[in-house]
Amino acid sequence: MKKLFQLLTICLISVLYGQNEFTSKLKVTVVKVYDGDTFTVKDKNNLVYKIRLGLIDAPELSQEFGVQSRNQLNHLVINKSVNLKCLEKPDMYGRYICLVFLKTVNINEKMIKTGYAWYYPEYDNDLKSRIKLNTLQIKADKKNLGLWIGIIPEEPWLYRKSKRN
Repeated sequence: MKKLFQLLTICLISVLYGQNEFTSKLKVTVVKVYDGDTFTVKDKNNLVYKIRLGLIDAPELSQEFGVQSRNQLNHLVINKSVNLKCLEKPDMYGRYICLVFLKTVNINEKMIKTGYAWYYPEYDNDLKSRIKLNTLQIKADKKNLGLWIGIIPEEPWLYRKSKRN
């Protein structure tokens, strides 16, 4: 009876929180980079997917440092084979939210670490991950890397909100 209860509990947790777990895995090739956190990939069957880097938010192209952020992501992944670890369902724009790996390099983390994106905790339920990514952002800021050079940058989510109002 105890094992049945544990199994039911695990199933319930999976149903309730499964949307926030990066589980689906896929090996793909990056074919187009749109901005600092979004690109298109093709799989081995030539199926095309639009990918949004999870846990980060990069400046919009119309925002200061937006073009540089896109160029950095393009430099890291274009025409390269990457591994994706994605949420099960796409977002409201049809993009799959993913962690992206080029061999052993976590591209999401690299964009934060080099100052080309902010940590964005919307899908992050892992305390260790929150601490690590916040720390990477703080270090990039202290070293004046990327968007942290000079002026105080405006977060993309606030920039988008101001454009809607």
